[in-house]
Amino acid sequence: VIFSFFVIYLRPGAAGLYCGILLAEAGHTVTIFEATDRAGGRILTYRDPKNPSKSIGELGAMRFPLGTHPYLSKLIRERYKLTITEFPGGDDNAFTYINGILATNKQARENPDMFQFNTSSSERGKVR
Repeated sequence: VIFSFFVIYLRPGAAGLYCGILLAEAGHTVTIFEATDRAGGRILTYRDPKNPSKSIGELGAMRFPLGTHPYLSKLIRERYKLTITEFPGGDDNAFTYINGILATNKQARENPDMFQFNTSSSERGKVR
């Protein structure tokens, strides 16, 4: 290392934690300060209070689109060798609830204007 820096992260999310790992591996001194009782940003796994080893659900980030995030994919697969569970994208009969309106995915795709978003005329009726 030609230069060594002392780096401080305040309340990092997953990206900040990973950046801290890379900087520490490069020989820099990294200190992380978190104001809450846990690190991880919006990622939050809810656990059964009576059985903390049992994960009940994800209250933060629900998935990582690894196909569009190659660095994250490499980190998960190669460095940490974590098991990856495929996230089912849903089907036509799965439900979507937006702006107080409940619809199936098929209904939402066929009539996106039903959710009453304030969009320009060039954006109306389109689904990405």
